[in-house]
Amino acid sequence: MLPFNLSKQLELSEINMVTSRLRALQQISNNELGVNITQFGNATAFSINGIPGPAYNTVKGLTDAEEHLLDEIFFHYAAKKIPIQLEIVPGHVSSRLLSKLPNYGVSHKDFHTTLFSSGSKPTIHKLNSHVNITELTVEQFHLYGEIYVKAFNMPTSFKEAVSGNNIILHGLEGWKFYLATIEEKPVGVGVLHIHHHVATLAVAATLPEKRDKGIHTSLIYERIYDALGSGAQLICGQAKYGSVSHYNMHKLGLQVAYTKALWS
Repeated sequence: MLPFNLSKQLELSEINMVTSRLRALQQISNNELGVNITQFGNATAFSINGIPGPAYNTVKGLTDAEEHLLDEIFFHYAAKKIPIQLEIVPGHVSSRLLSKLPNYGVSHKDFHTTLFSSGSKPTIHKLNSHVNITELTVEQFHLYGEIYVKAFNMPTSFKEAVSGNNIILHGLEGWKFYLATIEEKPVGVGVLHIHHHVATLAVAATLPEKRDKGIHTSLIYERIYDALGSGAQLICGQAKYGSVSHYNMHKLGLQVAYTKALWS
């Protein structure tokens, strides 16, 4: 069983990463996106009026200590007319709290896995010499949006917004962006965030037509080595359980810490 302090540290790394990203988004045109970060005891409630979906409209860090704050948390999202998502980490809440959630109109909908490595080098050597990984420059940031929207099957019209919402992080302490190329052609992007010696493997995206060529694995490998070189003592990442991303991280030495239950 994973030590409680370690599971809290891993969850906190996610909270720190999302907080850093959203604080940067708040600076765009006097917070035109409507970014809000509100603390309810140990729980952090994130919301963005201008970006629908659960990625940034979610509650992290919930524990039994927030049971008396559930009314406030749900009202917070209802007042904003934003659907709520709760990310429940095993061992952080009891069945008593879980039994109360359906009273608020939510139910368990999905799972999401957190993996980690305690600062050790990948268990295999880099396998894909044909994949070149470099740091993404400001001048190349249009490629980030182009690759991201294709990788996640988003409308092409979103690519400029995706690039714009991420370029603001370029150069900020703790953030690093990567470009994967094959024969000098852009095929993938990745992001690394480091805070207090904990490195989070954030987004990694590969062009659909270029998958199964070791690009995603190469992006993981490069970010792990960069993180260790920067003094990170803990590496973590998130993926859908049993997905290719999960498998690739496991292949490079990360092991499952826990699988969160997503309620919405």
